[in-house]
Amino acid sequence: MHARELVELAALIATNGPQLIRHRDRLSSKSVESYWTTSKCRLDAWAHGLKRCTLAANSPNVQHACGAGPLVEEILAAEVLTRIWSAVACLHDAQHGRTEADPLVRSIFTSHLEVRNRALRLVVSSDIFTAAEARRLNRLRRRAERWTDLLLGCLSTEYEAGEFGFDRHRVAEFATDLCGATDAEARRQAWALVLLSLPKVFAEVLPSPSPNLLRNREIATSVLACFDADCFASVGPLDSLWITRMRNTAADANELLNEWLAFAN
Repeated sequence: MHARELVELAALIATNGPQLIRHRDRLSSKSVESYWTTSKCRLDAWAHGLKRCTLAANSPNVQHACGAGPLVEEILAAEVLTRIWSAVACLHDAQHGRTEADPLVRSIFTSHLEVRNRALRLVVSSDIFTAAEARRLNRLRRRAERWTDLLLGCLSTEYEAGEFGFDRHRVAEFATDLCGATDAEARRQAWALVLLSLPKVFAEVLPSPSPNLLRNREIATSVLACFDADCFASVGPLDSLWITRMRNTAADANELLNEWLAFAN
């Protein structure tokens, strides 16, 4: 699963976030644990990749053979889903007086921030990237940050999700703008257009194949499998004929994911 599809999944989670948070049923413990386990494996893969690229930065003959570009792209883009999912899972726990998913998703959130910082230091402090590559990665960083705060603004119309954003003030501004639209239908249509622009916005800055396709897919599956199908509304490209078939198991969520990706393509 490509990293840009993780961004699209983040938009799906954010759009349905208030419904997901209000839903009384517990999150699937098996799916939360699967999210934690698979995310840890991906974090380890990222850490090893960054170490390899750091060593390569001192070896001119292999500078461009370490896969630094796709690695940094994936780390920056995947952070959108990490932040959105962390917000929804932690707010769900808080809403229902639980501390079940919160510790696990927060640990992944914190670890992702650490890896992100390492990736950005690699971009700015080594000669492994050309000037053009560094500029593109910076554009990706800025877009990921802004879109994360926008999606958290969608959640913050009903809940306080600013702690998971890049800029609390910007999250609050987006929430205010979304709440300020008095016509519900116009607001829904405007949001649908925003989501439709998402793939194009990230396509330019995410040209490379993602290095962790399978792990990305497993993470997406575990996120979807945390909730029952009736938590989700039919929004944007989602079709109610198949969204309602999702069940709180990894197998059914994987089938859902297959159909979603087929639809998107």
